[in-house]
Amino acid sequence: MASCHAHGLEAKNTPCFVDGSLSCPVSTSSNYPQWIRCNSMVRSWLIHFTIPIISYCILRHNSSNDVWNDLCEYFSPCNAPRTI
Repeated sequence: MASCHAHGLEAKNTPCFVDGSLSCPVSTSSNYPQWIRCNSMVRSWLIHFTIPIISYCILRHNSSNDVWNDLCEYFSPCNAPRTI
């Protein structure tokens, strides 16, 4: 999340899902169901706050971190239109 910021996620204590600092536990972990639920919620927020053509492209990602990284790359300054 170096160049992209997710201040709104702090209200729900969920930035760790987009910055990747809370990785998915193994499926046998007692925390796995909670992680899946929270990741799905954050992933849904990210997808629903984009325009349809962009959301269609990020639907393939299973983790919020992957969605976030794709959005950051898509909207990074190096991908901006250039003038001659």
